[in-house]
Amino acid sequence: MKIKHNESFKELERQMEMLRPFIWGAKLAGKLGLKNELIEKAKEAPKQFDLAKELILLPDKFNEYFSEHGWIAYESLNVETMQAAVKYAESSKPEEAEKTLIDFYNEDQISFLKMRLKAIKPFQIRMSLIDKAVEDYFAGRYYSVVLVLLSLIDGIVADLSNNGLYAESSDVSAWDSIAGHVSGLEFIKRNILTKMRTKTNDDELDLPYRNGILHGRDLGYDNQKVAAKCWGLLFSIGDWARSLNNRPKEKENVSWKEVIDQISKSQKVKDALEEWKPRSEITKDTKEFDPNSPECALELPL
Repeated sequence: MKIKHNESFKELERQMEMLRPFIWGAKLAGKLGLKNELIEKAKEAPKQFDLAKELILLPDKFNEYFSEHGWIAYESLNVETMQAAVKYAESSKPEEAEKTLIDFYNEDQISFLKMRLKAIKPFQIRMSLIDKAVEDYFAGRYYSVVLVLLSLIDGIVADLSNNGLYAESSDVSAWDSIAGHVSGLEFIKRNILTKMRTKTNDDELDLPYRNGILHGRDLGYDNQKVAAKCWGLLFSIGDWARSLNNRPKEKENVSWKEVIDQISKSQKVKDALEEWKPRSEITKDTKEFDPNSPECALELPL
């Protein structure tokens, strides 16, 4: 079973299929000169359908190209980054694809993703060590990052599931999860992390072979590529941890109008985010606050 068969993706497809006859009718009504708000909203739906189809297929495509190279799709991984990496892979440009994925783990992204981990207790109590790994990563001390993250990940998974990630009996699957799919963390665990490495090797590594690295057999792990893959592993564990609370929900009957309204709202939010720009200057005179500003809402002087 593929990620596209996850319940959340199947539900999206069901909603799309439910809308098809309505959109056909709306197009016909438009050609006949009829107009109303619902018909206008229906015009936006085909573009959203194309985007939804692409997003549904993207995690599977990503894992097919990259899981054997130590990268997996997970909920917090930027969609544009996955799309760019897949495009490079489809164009037979593996080096550009890996550079795109390594570049994703810049200071802003790691800071944001690390902040999200603070809501999960097993990460909270290890945050001081994660902070040190961040400092080491941007100082180029990749050997330290690899060792620290691989060891922390084992303990985090043990706290969440009673078995460390590298234990044979550990289970890092989760219902309706991208990170917890069999092609994600389970694949990385079986084929890379726990792969037996019984010979001493000082060649530069491309993969975070936990068994060989922590047992002192694989020596060439002091590089950015392996360290970045360890960050990806840590953040995917975070998404897996959030997915552990997922439970099948009772299905609700949703009307066509509700689905179209939701599509329209999602597009408006996306457009607003793309148009947003930070303010370069903020007045200190409370009388000049914009009525819609956060300063006015809080009624606090700067």
